Amino acid sequence: MRVDTFLHKHFRNHSPARLSRTATTGGVTLDDGAPVGPRRRVTEGDTFLVRLCDPPDWAEEAEDDPLDVLYEDPWLLAVHKPAGVICHPTGATTSGTLLNRIQAHLDRQAPRGLLSPGIVHRLDGATSGVLLTCKTGDAHAGVCWQFEDRQTRKAYLALVEGDVRPDAGCCSAPIGRRLDSALMTCGPNARRAKRSRTDWQVLLRMGDATLLRCDLHTGRNHQIRVHLASLGHPVVGDAFYAADGGLKWPPGECPNPARRHALHAASLSFRHPITGAPLTVRCPPSDFDVLLAAYRSTTAAGPTSVT
Repeated sequence: MRVDTFLHKHFRNHSPARLSRTATTGGVTLDDGAPVGPRRRVTEGDTFLVRLCDPPDWAEEAEDDPLDVLYEDPWLLAVHKPAGVICHPTGATTSGTLLNRIQAHLDRQAPRGLLSPGIVHRLDGATSGVLLTCKTGDAHAGVCWQFEDRQTRKAYLALVEGDVRPDAGCCSAPIGRRLDSALMTCGPNARRAKRSRTDWQVLLRMGDATLLRCDLHTGRNHQIRVHLASLGHPVVGDAFYAADGGLKWPPGECPNPARRHALHAASLSFRHPITGAPLTVRCPPSDFDVLLAAYRSTTAAGPTSVT
């Protein structure tokens, strides 16, 4: 790998052209002071000293809003994404995202823009729970490979409508785009449908609602919401997916005390991309106690909180 390509993997907020120019003008040296040109090939054991004289070409705006850190080391940062906060800027939304909060956190550890949050997976705006980001290019590549190779394990809590029977099951219907909208479906007319699998297990029955643990073996868009709705048990508060596998029209609001759909990413398991050690990050649900209490009136006994 060329030096300029190698540097761009690690300084992701700086453009390849700027890093190449930095090396050309003597801004990159070996630890013995010898200058390194941009076309030099990197070999194992090389140590480069880089003098960044210019601000980053791009970096997300840093916003010092609350950030609930679940796990952190020099390579990884796992946080609790609250419901109602989207993961990253998109379209007309350029601020108020989780990525803006993470950038502020990283800027307190290194000069502005030197560390860039590399998000490897996403959660719906109304979904809460574990979100993993990477600080370095090597860590990002290692975690992304595990997601693509389905070596990660993701567990969710879902409060769904109705009394789910039996106690456990699996939905493996392929998921694709609907013909009439940008939303998803596992119906026979799904466009570009891909193999999907969600395992579920009943944790608590509350009359007209059931608390499930859902384990994902694939990572399709809206997978849990689509699969559970197709089984006749949509997630409580889901604004779009109806019990018959169709769509709610007009889209509904979330008729529950938390004002969002009742889906929470409870844990994420993977191997550390640098050390290789197995790692599980858990995120206790924050407002599920409020949701469960709202449905407790239909059952006489059982726990009132979930950890």
